[in-house]
Amino acid sequence: MKMPWKKNVRKVPEKIIRKIEEMQSESVIVATVIEITKDEIIQGKYKHLLISYDGELSYEDEVFPNPSVGRYSNYNANGRTITKKGLPKVPKSFTNTVPIFGDWGKGSVDVTRTILVFPKEYWLPQNYTIKINLLGEKEEAFDFKFSIDVHLLKNDEKFMDKLLYQCNLLMENTGHCDVFTKEATDKDYIETLQVEWEIFPPGQKNFEKNIQRLISKHRNPLKKIIDIYSDRMEFFEELKPIRYISGTNSFSSYFGAQITENLVVLESASYGNAIYILFEEWEELSKMSRTELLNSENRNFERVTHTGNWKNKVRNAMKNYE
Repeated sequence: MKMPWKKNVRKVPEKIIRKIEEMQSESVIVATVIEITKDEIIQGKYKHLLISYDGELSYEDEVFPNPSVGRYSNYNANGRTITKKGLPKVPKSFTNTVPIFGDWGKGSVDVTRTILVFPKEYWLPQNYTIKINLLGEKEEAFDFKFSIDVHLLKNDEKFMDKLLYQCNLLMENTGHCDVFTKEATDKDYIETLQVEWEIFPPGQKNFEKNIQRLISKHRNPLKKIIDIYSDRMEFFEELKPIRYISGTNSFSSYFGAQITENLVVLESASYGNAIYILFEEWEELSKMSRTELLNSENRNFERVTHTGNWKNKVRNAMKNYE
């Protein structure tokens, strides 16, 4: 089943490892909180999780991941056999019952032969389910919490393997992954909807690496998306930023350049219809959805659509702020 997000990671993301290291609790829950619009639900983006909207929201409290969603969803239901071709072969015996001199009337005998084969690793089906909780409702969107039903223990010798497994299972089905303590409240979960920013350095020597960081958030990025990243990053470099920022969690499509401590130019590769210049309290402003931002009384921002010579309009807005 093709999904609109990156499905899997090869290793546990560093931000999750850091978060776990800071946890006091020994119990870890793999979960995420996502703001899902009514349009996204109507378009069927989350139908594999049995979420629908037809004038009224409908969802299940717990869903068994559809095996067709991705490989970890399949492993979860059916297990996995891995042939370890990188290891030395080991002897394996096979026993067959054969007729004596080819005549079953004369009886039969068991014949055993031993050959060298690559060792195999077997994963049993885990049968994890995804719990679904509605944490909040807005005019055009809903705040959903998705969590794996079995928590993990940090002192488990296979903790990191299980963590990676659960992260991939949740990412396949929601596009996001985070971790929380078993004691986390709904308020703790809701707070993660606020933008968390990844910071990376400016400069031509980091240019290609920075673009690749942004592209890596997409499962199969279209050429249009790659071109947007290249164009915007070239423009941002001209503005001489002190750092670049990239949103995480439900704001993962947002990226931008921090020009000064109180001035940020923010863009979204997913929407791409406008660029936002945020003045003062930019971290607070960035927590708002586009609709909330445009309807708010706070005017510490300017919105420039990508029409005409929009780059000059951005430069002029920044000069006026200075």
